[in-house]
Amino acid sequence: MIYSYEIEKQVLAAFLQKPNVFVNYLNVLSEKDFYDKNSLLHKTIFLILKKSLEKNENIDEIIIVQRIKDLGIKFEESIDLVDYIRSLQMRKIHSDDKIETSIKELKKYSVRREISATGNKIADSMKNISTDFSYLDIIELADQLYNEKINLCEVGDDVPQNIYDEMEEFIEERGNNPVEEFGMMGPHEKVNDIYGSLLRPGNITVIVARSGVGKTQFCMDYATKVALKYDVPVLHFDNGEMSKEELIIRQCAALSGVPSHLLESGKWRQAGDDVVKKVRSV
Repeated sequence: MIYSYEIEKQVLAAFLQKPNVFVNYLNVLSEKDFYDKNSLLHKTIFLILKKSLEKNENIDEIIIVQRIKDLGIKFEESIDLVDYIRSLQMRKIHSDDKIETSIKELKKYSVRREISATGNKIADSMKNISTDFSYLDIIELADQLYNEKINLCEVGDDVPQNIYDEMEEFIEERGNNPVEEFGMMGPHEKVNDIYGSLLRPGNITVIVARSGVGKTQFCMDYATKVALKYDVPVLHFDNGEMSKEELIIRQCAALSGVPSHLLESGKWRQAGDDVVKKVRSV
């Protein structure tokens, strides 16, 4: 199963009993996190509680029940709403950490449902896709359908973190255990002094400048020299501004120190033995 009514009850109970704590999670949870194929009860309770908390209202079980009745929603199961809400209020709630754990577990069920539904959507699209679609069009469509859903899923910590809580301990600990390098260091001493490595694991570094000032050349030169230093491969994705031949010439010129116009024209062989040796050494 890709839902858990017990976890949903635990989250709603925490919502009822500790609204001041739960306000930190309003940007994380939504009604979609509550399974609604068998019953709309939990989703409805959540929406009423959320609206009340957003308005800073204090409400009891009678008000909740009355607002549910005012919505005119008929639930599939036969249930006494007052008793049900009271049972949630009497449910044992642990520490704030336990509340966060319950919310994360609920989100995992929700994400699994979303991905499952997306998988079915992809399967249906593949069954009905036009025969005119190319191989790449088919892959692109499936990728688009998948990523549209994945991009909506929360990744990482879901609540705000106070960076000052652990600052002193972290900085002092790092002082006791210095680290020489973070990631692979590049060939430019000034860049290394200011930024450190531009190739840290799990990070994306963006080089921004006006057109034609050498962004591509800088990145290729940086990546190539780092690759040589650390014996790692480089995969270069180009957006089509330069042809493969242009990239070859620029890179050979950067590595050899031979002017690009000599390489592009093919006159490097007539430029003397020193130039020929530089080119062929690269």
